[in-house]
Amino acid sequence: MTKDIGTGVLQREVHVFQTQPRKSGKTQSLIPVEVPVDEPLAILLKNVKTELTPNKASINIGDKKYRVDIKPLGIQPGHLFDEIYFGNLINFEIENNQLVAKLGGQISPVGGYIGDIQITYIFKDKMYQVKSVEFIPHE
Repeated sequence: MTKDIGTGVLQREVHVFQTQPRKSGKTQSLIPVEVPVDEPLAILLKNVKTELTPNKASINIGDKKYRVDIKPLGIQPGHLFDEIYFGNLINFEIENNQLVAKLGGQISPVGGYIGDIQITYIFKDKMYQVKSVEFIPHE
């Protein structure tokens, strides 16, 4: 479901439903029940550490370290954010039959998209929880 959309902004939230049998008298029917999904920004804050300098963006996820040379983007240091921002571009998809959240990383208000944090979910303990977190650089 789209929460917000505009120039440089696409925020969506996900609602997942499963059907459960419901017996009413002698008849049985299926009713939709919403399944909780861990919030992607909370997962990001718990799992991702970032650093932004005038020359590079660094993203650390566990023992994986990603570096993006931002000099080719031509962004003046005064136009850079203080840190990499992941709140404006949030999208959900189904990939390989799995729920995936993609959070776009931005380093400046305009022309500063560097890639996505991709969160893959797994259904566990009656809810969708994080399975993996990785950074996919912008090509």
